[in-house]
Amino acid sequence: MTAMSNYQLTSLTKTIGARTLYEISKLTVAPHDRIGLVGHNGAGKTTLFNQLLTEEAIQPAARIWLVPQLKPTAELSGGEQVRQYLNQAFAQNPDILLLDEPTANLDVASIEWLEKRLKRYRGALIVISHDRDFLDHMTTTIWELSDETIHVYSGNYHDYETQKAQQTQQQADQYHQYVAEEKRLKQTIEKQRQRAERATRVPKSKKGTSEIHGMTPYFEKMSKKLYQVAKSTESRLDQMDVVNRPKFEKPIKMAIPNATQLKGNTVLSVNHLTLTRGERTLLSDVSLKVKAGDHLAITGPNMAGKTSLLTHLLDTEDPAVKWSPLAKLGYFQQNLANLTGEASILANVTATSVQSDETVRLILARLGFAANTWQKPVNVLSGGERVRVSLAKLMLSDVNGLILDEPTNFLDIESINALSQMLRDYEGTLILVSHDRWFVRQVVDKSLQIVDKTLRNPAVQVKQPTKRDPAELLQLELKQTALINRLATNSTPELEAEYQAITKQIRELKA
Repeated sequence: MTAMSNYQLTSLTKTIGARTLYEISKLTVAPHDRIGLVGHNGAGKTTLFNQLLTEEAIQPAARIWLVPQLKPTAELSGGEQVRQYLNQAFAQNPDILLLDEPTANLDVASIEWLEKRLKRYRGALIVISHDRDFLDHMTTTIWELSDETIHVYSGNYHDYETQKAQQTQQQADQYHQYVAEEKRLKQTIEKQRQRAERATRVPKSKKGTSEIHGMTPYFEKMSKKLYQVAKSTESRLDQMDVVNRPKFEKPIKMAIPNATQLKGNTVLSVNHLTLTRGERTLLSDVSLKVKAGDHLAITGPNMAGKTSLLTHLLDTEDPAVKWSPLAKLGYFQQNLANLTGEASILANVTATSVQSDETVRLILARLGFAANTWQKPVNVLSGGERVRVSLAKLMLSDVNGLILDEPTNFLDIESINALSQMLRDYEGTLILVSHDRWFVRQVVDKSLQIVDKTLRNPAVQVKQPTKRDPAELLQLELKQTALINRLATNSTPELEAEYQAITKQIRELKA
């Protein structure tokens, strides 16, 4: 049997107006590759997929089929849509299958079905997804679209993150070496200049003697040589390749209203709740208790009643639902009703903020909003950007509890990572609905599943929030190193407290 040749993607370029999305000289796709295409929203991932559909984009000629991003409809569920589109794709027997966010709007059972079905596909697969578990299960290569090109990494998404963390560590090592060498050369230059200046001075023992007149040219010559040595060292300093300091994320400490009074107390009690919609019973005889500071996930298949339960929990008229009078709740829902379209990003998030200006800046930056974008009106933003503004506004407002309904929809992986970190460190109460398995594991410590119209403990408990992967542990260690350097030159109580907190986290993860 003749071995199938690799496909070559060459000279792929895309510009929009004056902006270059990407310039890719060459990429290789093997016949059975499993490739994950990642990058922030707006980087050009979907644009690249559309370009791959053109005949001249790939050689030798290949049958390429794209399953686009799917929108929920009244007629078909997300899972039914994916099945329909995949059946159409496989009927064409494509050499390369492109999937654009195939897990969006799917529940966990549908995602697991999709993974099993794709593993039987024999051609090459390139997938755009923000679902890290899906990428870990399905891919063996990661293409990162950044800096207007594609960077290729071997392995799945976890391997990619580990390699990126190692690159950050290498950059940190190189930066420290650069700083040390720069300091050494500057000290050497200073000493050489001082020697050159001393060489022109007349020794005290020779002053006023006739001997000094014959030695003047000697001293001048020596001084000139020493200045030349100093100049040569300066040239070495100027020619050093500058190594930029790695960026370290500053921990975000948010003020939680009534945190002291609520600590250890029950914030929500649900007693024998039955929830109906029309003639349909969604949940029957549900009881639960949530303590202040708990992070709880509610899981289950689509149409099981998760969103209906969240909205009903906010119904203060139902005697079956009782909140602590100290509870202040923020509710994230897909309609983004908390945003004012004509107002800017900054105006939206500060309108209800009770946090410090520094916390506002940190959260906006962590969610991918550079300072030069803060004055943009919300109504010109993309869907994913609006979601991020809505989440930022909610977290900065006067609340001590968050109820989040599918907050990761429309977010790229970078934004999901940032949100997971903030929610993991959030000291208020969290009730979460999400189909993103990785995200749920990162941010909650308890989980309840809707099964047969009631809430049950799932068969497999979610991972505790301290169980982070090696890449995240490495990031903490990098932060610890940076703090050690800062403490060496400027020890303050705030830096010392931050260092102790990071050190404690590292000990817990290694335990």
